[in-house]
Amino acid sequence: MLGRQIPIVIGTGKVDGIPVVGGASTVTTITGYTQVKLHTLQSLDQVGGTAWLNDDPFSRVALVPIQGSSQVAALGYLLAYDPFGDGYTLIRVEVNDEVIYDAEQGIGSSDQFRFYGGQHTAVDPITANAIGADAGAWQNFAMLYLDGFAATSPPTVKCVISNAATETGGSGTIAWTGTPPSGILDAFPHGSAYDPAEGVIYQILEPTDIPGLAGVWLAVLDIDSRLELYRVPLEGSAPYTAGPDVVDGQLSVPIAMNGTGLVFVHLDTLVTPKLTAVYDAASGHLIASYIDPVNMEWLTVQQFGQLWVFIGHNFDAGTGVTGIFDPAKGTLEVDPEGFPGRYSVINGRVTSEFTSFFTATSSFTGDADIYELRFDGDAWTSTLLQSLTGLSGLSASVLWFDPATGYLVVGYILADPIFRWLYLNPDTGAVIDTFDTARMGTNVSFQLPRLHNRLISLPGFVLMLWSDGDPDTPAYEIISLNIQEKTISTFASEVMPPVPTDSRFMYLIADQAKALWMSALGEYVWTVHRQPNTLPGSITLQTMVTKVMFLAGYPPEELTFESFEGISL
Repeated sequence: MLGRQIPIVIGTGKVDGIPVVGGASTVTTITGYTQVKLHTLQSLDQVGGTAWLNDDPFSRVALVPIQGSSQVAALGYLLAYDPFGDGYTLIRVEVNDEVIYDAEQGIGSSDQFRFYGGQHTAVDPITANAIGADAGAWQNFAMLYLDGFAATSPPTVKCVISNAATETGGSGTIAWTGTPPSGILDAFPHGSAYDPAEGVIYQILEPTDIPGLAGVWLAVLDIDSRLELYRVPLEGSAPYTAGPDVVDGQLSVPIAMNGTGLVFVHLDTLVTPKLTAVYDAASGHLIASYIDPVNMEWLTVQQFGQLWVFIGHNFDAGTGVTGIFDPAKGTLEVDPEGFPGRYSVINGRVTSEFTSFFTATSSFTGDADIYELRFDGDAWTSTLLQSLTGLSGLSASVLWFDPATGYLVVGYILADPIFRWLYLNPDTGAVIDTFDTARMGTNVSFQLPRLHNRLISLPGFVLMLWSDGDPDTPAYEIISLNIQEKTISTFASEVMPPVPTDSRFMYLIADQAKALWMSALGEYVWTVHRQPNTLPGSITLQTMVTKVMFLAGYPPEELTFESFEGISL
């Protein structure tokens, strides 16, 4: 510390961290995995495996960790001095010039750190371990501690801190205004969809949720007020209602038609026929419907002019299902064998000539083909864009069309495992770029059938669900790929209880633009989790001069301001 100047921030400013306490430590890490093909009756535990290849137990290939060691930082950094006693709020953290936390942009921490703003009384464990019984809290100093950051030399730390910031709240459970669900816990919240334009969750309620409920109801939950706005019975739903004595889970599934107040609902039963219908979400009035002659499931929707184009899967024929809803005519036209069966489907491009979806095939031979499926208002066409080979899983783990770059982003897993990314030109299928990352999640639907339209990514990013595969206490996160930077960061951590199952992982909803995620795990309620959302604010010129003069030895009572009226903040 000798000879180093210690910053004082008035308002909001960027500071360089000065390493003042701690050092390095060596930790045991997993450097890779060995793939072991299991024989009949063998389990993961018997071979020391911690996960299935590509999270697919049917592969019967266990991933056995290879143990190694690495050096990590356990360092405390002095950021600034607070002579005013205001305390600092943390806005942004960069480690080795990479952003790992940004409260203004809603980017949660992707590495472990602890921040103390100057008004703290707690002694950090790193300080206590280094200094011992005489360690103090270092009040009036803003401190940041890195604990576990992999590095062979002291990392550089740069932070933006502020004593003029506003932290926005809004996290908490959404309160029911009608009879709350109390039925079969694992049934809830299967029948749910999110409309980011309206800021609401559409939640199906059936007798499995509320015992004795007549028919299928739709509840509309507001994420800002965290209240159930209303609920309505869905017209014509009575024949498709099954109670807890028949099934142990919800069957009906909605798809949000963003910003319209309409909702597309698949009223499911244990046998066909089933009913596909478009409803007015405010009244429950049935606008258009189709009787399903086959065992099918709807996946996603995209608007094209005045039309709404739906995509699904026909389990009987192994083909794709297409549906076209025309609000002007009040018609819903469905083709149960609209295109060849594909493993996954995601929303694609919307132009004046066509709308499209991107799809991927699956196989047990390590191959997958990527297609663009276009609809021009009259007919469908399918174009092969790229063929993937050498996959260690059934298909691509990530598919995403990014409107900011115009790239089709494809992520898949090769042996070892290698997490490989491709950026494709959707017009030609040409590879624009390829690279590997240390980890990869998933955002495709057929692996997680309820995942469609639940991970709302900002342009330039791809949100994914990720788990470390630990069989005892797995970690569950929502992670984000920065497309331009080609880096992975954590959007939200600890999004699931540490239980050895991810069967409910698919019901998470994340909205990167609103910096929040929502869950209904283990409870009969939805919970809104708002990400760090701290906004630096303005300070008046008079406030700044007052603080500067205080540093020069003039307290506020000795200052007189003249002609400051009317000066902008």
